[in-house]
Amino acid sequence: MAAILVWFAADAQLALPKLVSDNMVLQRETEVRVWGWGAPKAKVKIDADWLAKPVTCVCDDDGCWERFIATAGDTDTHSMTVSSRGERITVGGILFGEVWFCAGQSNMSMPLRGYRNQPVENSENVVAASDGWPQVRMFTVAKKIDRAPRRDVMGGSWVSASSGTTAEFSAIGYMFARELCERLKVPVGMINMSMGGSNVQAWVSRDLLAEFPEVAMRPTDLSSKAPQREQCGLYNSMVHPSIGYTAKGAIWYQGENNIYTPDLYARMLPAMIGQWRELSGNADMPFYMVEIAPYRYKNDDAGAEAEDAALLREAQHAAVACTANTDIVCAADLGELRNIHPPKKYEIAERLAAVALTKSYGFEGIVCTFPAFAGAETDGDTMKVRFDNVCGGLHIVPYGGFSGFRIAGDDMVFRDAEAETDGNIVKLRCDGISEPKYVRYGFRNDSTATLFDAEGRPAFPFRSDN
Repeated sequence: MAAILVWFAADAQLALPKLVSDNMVLQRETEVRVWGWGAPKAKVKIDADWLAKPVTCVCDDDGCWERFIATAGDTDTHSMTVSSRGERITVGGILFGEVWFCAGQSNMSMPLRGYRNQPVENSENVVAASDGWPQVRMFTVAKKIDRAPRRDVMGGSWVSASSGTTAEFSAIGYMFARELCERLKVPVGMINMSMGGSNVQAWVSRDLLAEFPEVAMRPTDLSSKAPQREQCGLYNSMVHPSIGYTAKGAIWYQGENNIYTPDLYARMLPAMIGQWRELSGNADMPFYMVEIAPYRYKNDDAGAEAEDAALLREAQHAAVACTANTDIVCAADLGELRNIHPPKKYEIAERLAAVALTKSYGFEGIVCTFPAFAGAETDGDTMKVRFDNVCGGLHIVPYGGFSGFRIAGDDMVFRDAEAETDGNIVKLRCDGISEPKYVRYGFRNDSTATLFDAEGRPAFPFRSDN
């Protein structure tokens, strides 16, 4: 059912944001924000079919209004009518369920149909099966920028999953939602705020960006050849008008465009999360992210030990370590060295969903952790490296004959190490290093995972010399 606007007078002023529209998913069993615009000081009535009686609010001097209304937990389809001074807007096809933001750059934006010559693995089967998931819905925010914070997004609508629609859905966002829908047995709505090639500076407000003195402030250039990297541009057009929509949490896949500014990223990402939480009205909103995958960047010399992306991954972990209610999933086994858009999107979505189901919904028995460096000690010419979050013991799968580990002595010259596993310990040796002191694992741009636990979960890359 299309939204109905009654009273087409020239001075009509009642309006709703594009997110508050037909087929929207409202966060279930809570108080959700409904907002819009009308005549200054005008009374606004909200009549929802699930409420015992209508509720009201009053527009402020600028014509803005908002009201929090209770939602239920049923799976029926609902409608809501907003009216003021003879104008009336009806929104239909409403479901109660779980609402998540999915945000970031091209790997989050990547649709199920893939990009040119860059497919999403098994996408044809996923799209064909999506007729069975009509309770999964996605709102894809228009990929545009603006100079100043907007009151509404510049395009988008709520779309139900079907074989005719999901090819354009964010692959990770859709498959994440499908996993939640299957486990929780409730509708899931995703708000897709993503744009390829974007950096973190584009996703924060100008006031927040000004808190980082190393950033040279400049106006947002709408004519830029890379608008997604314009300071604050995506915050203005995507985040500011969307983040107030009541949601359970956010998933985030971004960082490739910040590999040369890891120190800035380590501080700006937590600040961004804090800002989004403040604007959402949910100070503890879960925020789960993806560690950027291995890739050989065009600036990497053949055979060079480029570590820019490794430092960015380290910055991602630093952001998680200092920010409550966040987590990160490993992608060290899912990259392609010559494809910055690896095709294994389901694995990413499944890992994010496992974290969400465990940490946000209290499920037990789901493996959502990855082996992580816990410490190292030297025993003669051997370094013993301990790992936490190991399920059933570790094993090495060499990549190109390489164990993935390098060690160094006091000279800090790292050399490839021979490795053997013993439970949650990896023992390392290298000819020519009689007393190893430092260890690195997977600490290159293009390092592919070699260390796994019995559940097949790859270990996070790390270095002990930081």
